[in-house]
Amino acid sequence: MSTRALLAVYENGKLKTTYFHHWDGYLGCLGNILKSFKEIITTRLNSRDNIPFNATRNQVAEIIKKRSGMELLQRLIDIEGGFSKVPDFKGYYCLEYIYRINFNFDENAIYNNWVVTLDYTTDISKVQKTWKPIKKFTPLIEYEGVHYFTESDCIICSELYGKVKPYKMPEKPQS
Repeated sequence: MSTRALLAVYENGKLKTTYFHHWDGYLGCLGNILKSFKEIITTRLNSRDNIPFNATRNQVAEIIKKRSGMELLQRLIDIEGGFSKVPDFKGYYCLEYIYRINFNFDENAIYNNWVVTLDYTTDISKVQKTWKPIKKFTPLIEYEGVHYFTESDCIICSELYGKVKPYKMPEKPQS
């Protein structure tokens, strides 16, 4: 039986698109994959590589602002496979998990201008058009790292090795 999930992608608080994932939508598989994606994307969005050493703070912010979390996410989704882009998803009745990721640019930040937020819920309903912190969503950042093999022995793609440290995720967030 498939564990279906939906990934809602926001940029600066506005819903851009949704991706349907037909199988292994539970935390141990898709949750791990998305946690890895979040870490990789956040690092790349905020990287100071290839920025002139003598660039002013405003120049650095402008260069970094032009980067696209959506573009980086799409590359990782293409590598992983199993995702279908569905901009207007209507089959909420079949879902078991909803994941949300928001790429938010903060012009006033001193160093990390891009803040990437990832959360999930099992309380299924339509996704909102604008990002709002909602109590029913649990931040995935509460988990420390990911493991390479999931409960179904699904291996995370080789491009992600070395980007994350092996660790078995707990079933529920730890307080």
